[in-house]
Amino acid sequence: MTHNIEWESEHPEFTENQRKKIAQELAHLTEELDQPSDLIFHHIWLTEDTDGPAIMVYGKPDHNDTFFMSYYEETKWVTLDEDDALEN
Repeated sequence: MTHNIEWESEHPEFTENQRKKIAQELAHLTEELDQPSDLIFHHIWLTEDTDGPAIMVYGKPDHNDTFFMSYYEETKWVTLDEDDALEN
């Protein structure tokens, strides 16, 4: 089964290898989930550099047939300690 994709950000033209990787990741998500709205988030790195460009894929309640995607030019890492996690 295929699902709709809705971009919520601007994104560059992807290379053929990047398009293949995105398609493979979406196919895997489709196999694993009953519907896109079940997805909290999934991160797709577009290069070997885990600080580099990436796509965040996520679902939204009441959007059972659509994956939402946002492009990030670079990945920014945040460290949370246990106290931070409990406060939020």
